This record gives sequence, structure tokens and C-alpha cells, in this order.
Amino acid sequence: MKDKLAIIVPYRDRQEHLDVFVPHMREFFKDKGIDYEIFIAEQTDDRPFNYGKLCNVVVKEIGEEYTYFAFHDIDMLPISDDCDYGYPDSPTHLATNVEAHENKLPYPQYFGGVVLISREDFENANGYSNEYWGYGFEDLDLLYRLQRSDQNEVVRESRRNQKEKIQTHKLGIIVPYRDRPQQLKRFISHMEDYLKDIEYEIFIVEQSDAKPFNRGKLLNVGYKSACDNGCDYFVFHDVDMLPENVDYSYSDKPLHLATHLQEHDYETTFFDYFGGVTMFTKEDFKTINGFSNEYWGWGFEDDDLLVRCIQSDLELDTETTRLDDIKEFHAFKFDGEAHLKEFIPRVGKYLEGQGIDYQIYFAHQVDDKLFNRGATKNIAAKHAFEDGCDYIVWHDIDMIPDMDGGCDYTFPKDKPRHIATNISQMNYELKYEEYFGGAILFSKEQVEKTNGYSNDYWDWGMEDDDLFWRCVLEGYVEESKMEFTTEPQDFISFNGKDSYVEIPCT
Repeated sequence: MKDKLAIIVPYRDRQEHLDVFVPHMREFFKDKGIDYEIFIAEQTDDRPFNYGKLCNVVVKEIGEEYTYFAFHDIDMLPISDDCDYGYPDSPTHLATNVEAHENKLPYPQYFGGVVLISREDFENANGYSNEYWGYGFEDLDLLYRLQRSDQNEVVRESRRNQKEKIQTHKLGIIVPYRDRPQQLKRFISHMEDYLKDIEYEIFIVEQSDAKPFNRGKLLNVGYKSACDNGCDYFVFHDVDMLPENVDYSYSDKPLHLATHLQEHDYETTFFDYFGGVTMFTKEDFKTINGFSNEYWGWGFEDDDLLVRCIQSDLELDTETTRLDDIKEFHAFKFDGEAHLKEFIPRVGKYLEGQGIDYQIYFAHQVDDKLFNRGATKNIAAKHAFEDGCDYIVWHDIDMIPDMDGGCDYTFPKDKPRHIATNISQMNYELKYEEYFGGAILFSKEQVEKTNGYSNDYWDWGMEDDDLFWRCVLEGYVEESKMEFTTEPQDFISFNGKDSYVEIPCT
């Protein structure tokens, strides 16, 4: 009977490697005269990876016609025709001459990568242990099992002058840029000195027009160029952030690297901050469809990116265990949009604390006309209801709930609920008796009955008073007292000067 080889590959979440491995192996075996088949053993649960157990499962499930096995890491590729995958008289370690290991064993007992074993020898050793979770040690255990059994000597050296190549990753560092030549010069010099052991390429994506800066769009363009140049993972990098002690090696899940900033006493800038320096695999970045192209001016594209990751159920490591100190040598000056930077994490954390399933909608008026709060709120409500929301809260961006207060964001069953009734800037009182602004909850039915806000009030004010009287007409208010809420709702309101620290540009 002719011997038949089963190439057994334990696998999880490494699609880029799989896309390379299978065609490479087919090409390699094309003229070898070996009857073989490749088995990909995928672990689909969330527990730590169990290499040995996956190998054992495949051996158990495949037929007896497979007389020997190659237990094969997915990132190991044979590159020499001398690599001998023929039937082994003794258990043979093939991955002893690996480029990434300087063509020597990484340590004396190393028995991983690619191991060739006959079915008889594997069964005599009782296979791999099932008890090793996480990466490593199952290869050492197998070596000891083979050495303890009454088999031929384990072959630790290559039977020929064969070479294996580890699939190395190539990093694309993508930097959005405009008019910061000194920072760019310093950045490139620093990164060239810093990244000594990683294959990488830096892509500077420059916006040359006079429109507001669009960081997300530039990063998407840079991503495409990096893909075309063979990169399989990416770091989206601000030009004014320099690593001090950061690990840029490949990660199979999104990483936020800029979590310890010098300018912020080596702490995260704010809760849920996802900007500065982020790392993605090619597959994950495609899954979330990249950055939004719709954010002009500084900010929010990183918040949007975080939301995309969450909505795509990607496993995030925003508090990475990597040591990641970033020197921020240019301090940003926060503009008026800093209210939004404060609003997102504070309100989000509050709603999560109440166990509420929510989505935040920002209605941004982009024309030069006077601000129309009513129209923008109606547009946002329309989108929210189309997306399946049962109720909404129309919310001023400078109103955030006191984390120790009792603001009730739950469904307003019988009538709308005004929750901004107890405001710090008004000594925790209403501004005036019929004040109906700040933050108000409406069900879909209540919005339809009142027909929402008027679209006819331009500039600040009056649209909330109009909404109040619409509620009166629909019977939601029995008299001109605020009957929308049974308990005072604690809110704190902040203005621009108090809500953030202005740091002058240098």
C-alpha cells in the first residue's frame, strides 16, 4: 500500500496566512510524487488556543489510509526542494532550519513548527496532550512522549539541507499629513531608528487642497496603497506621536497603542479614546469597512472607528498589555467640538450603567444658515426610528448627566419625560416654569402625535417652547407645571472654558 500523508494545520483567525499557505503547499508538492491532503483544524470557540487537541481530533477523524502526518504551523512554508516530506522511519522535526530563527533552533528543546510522524509512532506516544491551552509547550510534551516510548530515535536535525520559511508580516505605517514638515522629518527619523526588527513601510498621505482636514479619508487611501505594497497589517499613526516603548509586532485583533501619552501623564486622554495610533489586520479593517470619509476637520473619525469595531463584534484590546508609552511632542488645541468628546463617553457610560441598548445620532448642520435645532433634531429622530429605535432622547450636546444623579433614560411609557430639570448652572432648578430644553425623552408614538419639533425656528431658542405647547395640546401636560417627570433629574451643564483644557500649540 502506498503511503499517504495528512498535513494537519491547527488554525484560528489567520485568514491572511491561510490564503498564502494552501496555494504555496500545492505548488511545492506538485512534482514531489507524494499522495497528500491538507486538513485545516479550526478552533471556533473563545477559549485559549489548544494546538495539541486540534491535531488529535484530526488524526481521530480521518481514515486509516493516512499512514503518516505532518503537524504543520500555518506560518511555516517550505522554500527548498530538499525539504523531505516523505514517509519518516523515525519521528522527524523538519523545522530546524528556519530563516526567522537565523537557520538554527530557537532553543535546544524546540520541537514545533513542522513535525513528521508515522501513524504507528504517533499512536505509540498517545499523540499530543490535550491539556496545554494557549501557545506553547505541547511540542515539548510530544518530544518527551516520543523519547519515552519504545520507538526509533527522534530525528532532531534535517534529513537534508532543507529550509523552512516563517511567513513574516509586513507592517504598513499610514500617516495622514498636511503642512507639518518639521514633525514629519522628526517622525520618519525616529521610526527608522525605532523599528529595527520589523519589516515595515511608511506611507505619508498628504492632503493638498484647502478643504478641512479629512483624516479618515487619507487613512483609507493609505491603506489601499499599503495593501498594494504587500502589507498585511497596519498602524494608523498621527505624525506628532513618537513611540518610546511600544510593541509594533503583529496582532490578530485591533489594538489601541496610544494609551499612555506623555502629555497626559502617561494616561489615556479620555474614556473610550481610540485615536492617535491604532493597529489593524487587513481582514479586520476590511470587516469594518475602514474609516468613515465623512468627517471633515479634526476629530470624531476615531470615535466612529471604535463604534464600527463594536458593531462588527471585533475583539478589541484598547487597554493592551503591551508596554506602550507614546511621546506626544505637539500638543493639540481642542476646539469647540470638545463638547462632543466629553459627551460621547459620559452619556454612553451612563446609559450602559442603566442597561439601556442605545445608539447615538449626531445631526450636524453643515450649511452657513442660522442654526435650526428643531429641523436637525427631527432629521435625527427620523433616522433613529428607521433604524428600529423605540424611543429617543433629544439631547443638547452641553448637557451631561451627573454620574451620581438619578436621570431616568428608560422608555417613557405614558408621556414624554423632561430629564434636564435640575441643572447645575441654574442652581439645580428650572430656568423658567415652562422650560422644556436640554434633554427630553419621547416614544415613537409621542413624536408622531406631537409631530416633533417645528422646522421654522432659526437661530437659538423658541423651538423647545413650541414643542412644550404641542405636548399641552396633545394632553401630555395638564397644566403649565412640569408634569413630565416624577423625580428631579440631576444634570450638570458645562461651558467650553470649564469642560476642557486648552493647550497652546507649539
